[in-house]
Amino acid sequence: MRTPQLKTPILVLAFIRPELTEKLFESIRRVRPLKLFVAIDGPRNENDKPLVDEVKKIFTKIDWPCQLKTFYKETNKGLKGGYIDTLDWFFSHVEDGIILEDDCIPNNSFYWFCQELLEKYKHDDRIMQIAGSNCQRGWKRDNYSYYFSKSPYTWGWATWRRAWKTYSADMKGYKEFKDKGYLKDVYPNFLERMVLKSNFKHIINGFQVWDPQWVYNIIYNNGLVIIPNENLITNIGMSSNASNMTYLDKKRSLPTKELSFPLKHPPFMVADRESDDRLFAWSFKQKIINTFLRKTKLMHFFRFKN
Repeated sequence: MRTPQLKTPILVLAFIRPELTEKLFESIRRVRPLKLFVAIDGPRNENDKPLVDEVKKIFTKIDWPCQLKTFYKETNKGLKGGYIDTLDWFFSHVEDGIILEDDCIPNNSFYWFCQELLEKYKHDDRIMQIAGSNCQRGWKRDNYSYYFSKSPYTWGWATWRRAWKTYSADMKGYKEFKDKGYLKDVYPNFLERMVLKSNFKHIINGFQVWDPQWVYNIIYNNGLVIIPNENLITNIGMSSNASNMTYLDKKRSLPTKELSFPLKHPPFMVADRESDDRLFAWSFKQKIINTFLRKTKLMHFFRFKN
């Protein structure tokens, strides 16, 4: 029987969206975590200040036994610096935990899924992340509760201090890793490799985000990500004040379905290439082909749908 209170620490990253943060808070309230960490970025301007204050008030509503720690920033750190220094702060206090942004709403099974697997794999350096999202749209290769992947999702996820401490914001070793062909060893699919290299190039050119570096970090360390065989997170942040929402994000925001317990653990620990390939084809392949046809002025010969 599961515990009435979640033992795993939860970190919430919020900013200027009190309506979304309230919904996330209600989800968290259902599992009554013993430890809750809240980080709120500083306002960018005068218009942000009342919204930031509204978000802070939400966490005064805690009505269960809970240790609350806050990291309320005076100045705005942005997507990259704000996320990195927040996770550094979180893992200076805990060995493992769940990370939720204000627009990522989990179902109940997400929390218990993360708690069980954080404990099961806490000493296994091969596992670097537990994801909450599954964008296979119902397709499953087998009947286990999760599979292993090379592709992380960061819409509701969990990890360990041991994994986060390997993170490199400036992608250490990337040039040699790429030039000597190791990226091709991990991702033999040319189109998939092209997407990754494009994302990594943006980082090298100064694009202020944090997550492509996390993808690279997992690749660089030959790590694995756990993906649940049901989607446990829905993103409700498709609005004008979303920081970095894309067409692909909207496509991947799917309804959730509860996982069954007890979990059925796969007996093998290898990246599920078939599942990863299916996801890449659905997410990127057609868009890449359309872009190529458009740029080469061949689009009028073919008609593809994104």
